[in-house]
Amino acid sequence: MTSSNQPLVSIIIPCFNCASTVLESLQSVQSQTFSNFQCIIVDDCSTDQTQALVMSFIEGDSRFRYLITQSNQGVSSARNLALDNCSSQYIAFLDSDDLWHPEFLTLALDYMSTNSARFVYSPVLRFIDNAKRTGFVKVPPFRVSLSSLLTNNHIPLVTAVFDASLLSPSLRFTPQRPEDYIFWIQLFTLNPSLEGFRFSNLPLGFYRVSPKQRSSNKIINIKRAYYVYRSVWHFGYVKSLFMTLVYVANSLLDYIFQFSAPRNFPSSVFLGPNS
Repeated sequence: MTSSNQPLVSIIIPCFNCASTVLESLQSVQSQTFSNFQCIIVDDCSTDQTQALVMSFIEGDSRFRYLITQSNQGVSSARNLALDNCSSQYIAFLDSDDLWHPEFLTLALDYMSTNSARFVYSPVLRFIDNAKRTGFVKVPPFRVSLSSLLTNNHIPLVTAVFDASLLSPSLRFTPQRPEDYIFWIQLFTLNPSLEGFRFSNLPLGFYRVSPKQRSSNKIINIKRAYYVYRSVWHFGYVKSLFMTLVYVANSLLDYIFQFSAPRNFPSSVFLGPNS
């Protein structure tokens, strides 16, 4: 795919007090072999050095756009502001502490072009934010549809790329969590025949997990799953409880069967300032 016929991709990066990680994320965007993108960074009123670091990094690169919210409203509001400012054929999301392989966008868009796909994703390496940078690979199913989203959130936000025409003006992230799962359900509900495809068998996105996240309260995730079935799928009380149990069971199976043994974070992909 040559630069003259590359479709424009909007990359959405919400950030808040992420001075310790944001430069790594921005470097992984700037290092993409696919160059025809616009990167919309939305700062949700950071109080650390995030603003100074971001503005210094993007200076002279017109592909980056930096927006600052008037008040702290959360990650969903930040992503929604970026969506309101998108002008592209495709959309991708990257959080301010995550990374992409340099070939991520090239491989995703080549697959979409070759296979007439409108929604794609790849496996993700969840790496532990410590000196060793070990992690686990999560491999999503090859094909995802609205019905398959009933049992679990199979789509990694960090490696999803989709056709912007799938959105409607009213389809945005909700403040309720899990906001990414709810967003996918609503997107596939709006486009009931839509199918998503795994475009690579290799992890091309890198999701940072802090030690604190690893020990987070699993009860909270169960409550969020119940909320999704009750308030998003609009199931009754009994069916919501049953589907929550199915969700938990699938999450356990996902952990057992789809995560590889711990491995070192691939240094060839780590492009941050501390490499």
